[in-house]
Amino acid sequence: MKRIYNTIACSLLQANGFENVVNILGGFDAWAAAKLPVAKG
Repeated sequence: MKRIYNTIACSLLQANGFENVVNILGGFDAWAAAKLPVAKG
């Protein structure tokens, strides 16, 4: 069910002018597990 929310969120961001938006398979957890850059703050 989470995946549909991610898709909706991406669509809403794009509809509101955000251009650099992607839906990452596995979400943030997959991104962090792959040791890709993460900013905290």
